[in-house]
Amino acid sequence: MNKNHSILLLMLICVSLELSAQKSWTLNNCIQYAIEHNLGTKNSSYTAAINKEIVQQSKRDFLPSFSLNSGYNIRFGRSVDPNTNDVINTKSFSNNYSTGTSIELFNGFLKWNKIARNKLVYQASKENLLQVKHKLAFQVMDVYFNIVFQYGLLDIAKEQYELSVLNSKMIHAKIKLGLKAASEIYDLESTIATEKLKVIRAKHRLEEAELLLIQLLNLKDKKIKLAFDFESNFILENQNFTTTKKLYTNAIQFLPSVKSQELKTKASQKSLAMTKSSLYPSLRFNTGVSTAYYQTKRDQFGNTINFMDQLQENVNKSISFSLNIPITSKGRHRSEVKKAKIRLEQATISLEQKKQEVYKTIQLVLQKNTALKAENELQQYNVKAKDMAYKISLKKYQKGLLNLYELQQSKNRFSEAKATLLRIHIQLRIQKKTIDFYNGISVFNINTSHNNG
Repeated sequence: MNKNHSILLLMLICVSLELSAQKSWTLNNCIQYAIEHNLGTKNSSYTAAINKEIVQQSKRDFLPSFSLNSGYNIRFGRSVDPNTNDVINTKSFSNNYSTGTSIELFNGFLKWNKIARNKLVYQASKENLLQVKHKLAFQVMDVYFNIVFQYGLLDIAKEQYELSVLNSKMIHAKIKLGLKAASEIYDLESTIATEKLKVIRAKHRLEEAELLLIQLLNLKDKKIKLAFDFESNFILENQNFTTTKKLYTNAIQFLPSVKSQELKTKASQKSLAMTKSSLYPSLRFNTGVSTAYYQTKRDQFGNTINFMDQLQENVNKSISFSLNIPITSKGRHRSEVKKAKIRLEQATISLEQKKQEVYKTIQLVLQKNTALKAENELQQYNVKAKDMAYKISLKKYQKGLLNLYELQQSKNRFSEAKATLLRIHIQLRIQKKTIDFYNGISVFNINTSHNNG
């Protein structure tokens, strides 16, 4: 491991030690907390729970329906006497009671296809929930590594400020000895003020990055301390050579976004079968029992027959089959079938589009990874060169061969080179995790089991 790698690793370790006094958050801690507390994730889990209940209800739809009914009627004015069927004009009341059951014997396999469709929709919602978790994990990772980057920039800014302070002491000593003009003290103070301003701005950018993470995690705390879990050799690791086709073949086997769209396409097929069922006959079996009590029902002596006797005498039982054969519906049923076929074609195209998006994303990921590795190699040499150039400029300045402005320019170029190298290192880490993810490696430790499953 070369000197620059050692410096970068030491810088990150020092920052981590400074934060150890407070609870520290690793990347996985942040991701797990975000998944548990992010409102978007909770909303998606509710959608999956609703779809699960829809599946359960579609199974219960096979059960026969059963009902109990009762009514109390008061008649005023003209009505029909149940004894003589004569029209009377007196106030009377009656009670009626009935119970019945009904079951659909055949409906073109509508209910079977409905269960299958609802199961597919439910599975798709679970995959969508997992996709939401993965998307959130990537968002957290980006924000997390941005904080790491901002910490590195702050450390570089502090280092440059400290170098300016050291140079200040050297220049003051030379001024006292008459080796430097007193006017240089003003340029020096301006340089120190500029470097201090860079430190302040770096702190503000770090605070802003931390705030974004706090908001993403839905934390109530105003500060967050990170525990950087870097491997010492991740920069030197070369990802196993892979092609876009190979990575794509692995990815579409497990990516929740692709699996969700595949399930939605299959659900569209079942929806088409459900729509076609309206073209078939349906058969239903019904049975029921009813009875009633009438105030106007009297015996041969003109007395109202008592309640229990009437309930027994007025019992009515029925059994029936009802057959419905669709003949014409103004073309509505066939129109619905045509629309269902179009929706199926639309879902199929959406699946192909989703696969294309994955393929293009993987292409970009691999292209960027190749570019970053090449850039990293060149930037390491650039940092060494800028470091050497600054040291030479410092010696020239001490000998009076360079002015303070030229020294500051050399120091700024060295600082920018280190910041660029840090950026490349951070992006390489993100790229490694992204490629591992598309290879099917668990990089976020997301629980793939579904609570609603």
